[in-house]
Amino acid sequence: MVRGVAETSESSTRRWSGYVCPDCRFVFRVPRDHDGTGLVCPSCRRMLRLPSPGEILPPLIAPEQEAPHIAEPMAHPRERGRRRREQPSWEEDGRKRSSNSDRLVIGGVAVAMLALTAGTLLLLKSKPGSPPQPGVPRAEAPAPAVVTPAPTPVPAAPVVDPKALVESLEPLVKTFLTAGKVSEVLPVIGHPETSGPRLMRKWPDGRITPVGFSSFAETGEVTVAGDTAAALVVTGDFKSRLMYFVKTPQGWRIDWESWVDWSAMGWDDFIAKRSIEPVPFRVIATEANYYNFGFTDEKKWRSVRLESVDGQRHLDGYIERESETDKSLRFEDSPKGVHCQVELRFPEGGRADQVIVSRIVSQGWVAPQSKQEP
Repeated sequence: MVRGVAETSESSTRRWSGYVCPDCRFVFRVPRDHDGTGLVCPSCRRMLRLPSPGEILPPLIAPEQEAPHIAEPMAHPRERGRRRREQPSWEEDGRKRSSNSDRLVIGGVAVAMLALTAGTLLLLKSKPGSPPQPGVPRAEAPAPAVVTPAPTPVPAAPVVDPKALVESLEPLVKTFLTAGKVSEVLPVIGHPETSGPRLMRKWPDGRITPVGFSSFAETGEVTVAGDTAAALVVTGDFKSRLMYFVKTPQGWRIDWESWVDWSAMGWDDFIAKRSIEPVPFRVIATEANYYNFGFTDEKKWRSVRLESVDGQRHLDGYIERESETDKSLRFEDSPKGVHCQVELRFPEGGRADQVIVSRIVSQGWVAPQSKQEP
């Protein structure tokens, strides 16, 4: 029960009554017109009973005694539930707030423990030779960074002065066309280690019949493509021919094999034997539209006209469509024909003027040195 406190004039005018909580000794006031016999202590939140008018209260210094328990009359269960809903419970609200605070604290502690555990596991896994923890999946090690080396800059092709090139090549051409001996030709040709034996095979006595020299690159034009070059020459009998040059460690030299149209098998032998094995030849290839005899299927074959270097031989060639050979031979930039080295063979039982183009050996008449045969 709440103990009363003497009223003051100020509290009387304001219609307040003073009380002291018997548990926590907190002093508080209650309006006189308070409706009801109980209230909650603002400090300890205990439900207190207000004294009735005229009730004698024990002195404040007296020890606290428990208030007599007043049995409430039995009520219907629905009535008790209705009372609980109608009368707010400040103690229950306090317990709810306290429970929510406890949940926040517990949640924060749990998150901190999880973070600490994860950090410890990562630290253990990062140490070399640390054994795997049982029941804990091993994290995949990050892939090593791939360092891509900077591309090596391609050096720009040197600028060729056509006039200077013509002046340096003309003495070689004069020597080559006017030489009467194999020994005089060897210093001005490319790759003498392979071309020299072929020269001796062609002229066993070492003597050459010179064709003579008339002029070289009269227009001043020299076509340069990498390590090869080409220009027109006029021989002593006033025939105009294309001469090829190759760049060697000693400088520019004449490609003798393309000049003489050297091959492991001559045209006459190739046609007479109708070889079914591929044989390399230098030709001028042009587009054609001749489908006859053993090559009538235009969807399977592509027709080309093949001419020998000296212009004395002509054959009808056929390339299998969609093959690598078909893809590599293009005539868009060479309407007058493509200078190339090809491998030719006859089909079994075929005609003497129809051959199959098996492969493009090289663009131009200069054969790759690594593929030359002795």
